[in-house]
Amino acid sequence: MDINAVLEYFKIHYNDTTVKEAADYFGYSESHFYRVFKKETGVTPQDYLVSLKVQNSVEQLLKTNASVLNIQLKSGYLSEGTFTNRIKKSMILSPKQLTMQHYKIYSDYKLYEDDEPLEEVSEQADITVRLTSSETFEGIIFIGLFKKPIPNQSPVIGKAILKFNKGRDVYFNDVPKGDYYCLACVIHKTYNPLKIFVHKDNLRGRVEEKMTFPGKYKKNLNLRPPLPEDPPITLNLPLLFINILKERKNEYRAD
Repeated sequence: MDINAVLEYFKIHYNDTTVKEAADYFGYSESHFYRVFKKETGVTPQDYLVSLKVQNSVEQLLKTNASVLNIQLKSGYLSEGTFTNRIKKSMILSPKQLTMQHYKIYSDYKLYEDDEPLEEVSEQADITVRLTSSETFEGIIFIGLFKKPIPNQSPVIGKAILKFNKGRDVYFNDVPKGDYYCLACVIHKTYNPLKIFVHKDNLRGRVEEKMTFPGKYKKNLNLRPPLPEDPPITLNLPLLFINILKERKNEYRAD
């Protein structure tokens, strides 16, 4: 399978195709297409396709004056409920709430972006992640534990890291029982509100192996530019960051 051709097909036809139709187009059975796509990208074609739809929907909601209904239909959703649930699952807010509140969220984010919570130092942490990067950047690193290897909904635990200079250890304690993936993304400093919600060009990285808890791990995660096979990042990272700072905590936890 030419995975780059498949990814390009999805990026062009995200609003008018299904996984089965894509498999048929490239001459594979749906099961074989599913299996090879996941092996090449680390995520399922369905998750990838849905995340593309959400990413493009969010971008259109924030940069155009088109109605929510118009954007919903252009994204291939006939059901308003399904569209709203998809956006809310990733962005925490409904499409209408996002269009109404994103400037306020941006303003709050800029207010807090230099106010880092204290990081706990613990040799007994369930996970110690060594963050590295050969790239220089200004911005906030958001790192979290996710149930899937794709950042398309809130993490189980998330942390915001402001002070970074080539390397930094991040600690996760009291990780709930389960299987998780560790993913990270840089929210680059910007005065463009759209760019703190749409993360197409942001540095990112992940720990490749799934981790099972209870357990103890020490892992490395390198922040690097996006690759063609990387799935879209569809998370309301600014709102998660604001919630951490407003609560005067050092992390976000899904309850």
